Parts: sequence; C-alpha cells; structure tokens
Amino acid sequence: MIIFKRHSQAILFSHNKQEKALLGIEGMHCEGCAIAIETALKNVKGIIDTKVNYSRGSAIVTFDDTLVSINDILEHYIFKVPSNYRAKLVSFIS
Repeated sequence: MIIFKRHSQAILFSHNKQEKALLGIEGMHCEGCAIAIETALKNVKGIIDTKVNYSRGSAIVTFDDTLVSINDILEHYIFKVPSNYRAKLVSFIS
C-alpha cells in the first residue's frame, strides 16, 4: 500500500494482486471434510475467499499473491501427512 500526498489530499494505491485458482483435492469423504478444508484455508493471511466442493473434489481459492503464494496454499498443513487430503493446482482462473 502506497500513500501519495497531492494538493493536501492523500491518495491511496493498493498493490494487492488478486489471483483465483482451481485446485483438485483428493481424500475428502464427506461435506465435513470440505468444510474443514475451507475453514483452514480461510484462516490463512492473504486468502480472500475459498469455496470447496466435495462432490467435484475441488476448491476455488481467491488470494492476494503479494501475501501468500499458490505454493504456500498447496503446502498448507491441511494437505500434509497425517491428513488424508492432497491438493494440486488445476489452473488459474481469469
């Protein structure tokens, strides 16, 4: 975030870069699994929104890539052993 002063007015410029990614998620057995993943990811600084779909085995994650990278998201503890969940990047969504 940058603030410029011009003619006694403050002008605010935000440099956040929003990205949206489609993730494939393996290991979910029920809606509760989807809710657990969604809740865990929403608590990550830089993740703006997450929608996990159990029946499709996927998630759409919107994030500020100046605060968190796609690799950080894919390496989140919810996707580590001993959990049964695994995530991979399917594509970025424009």
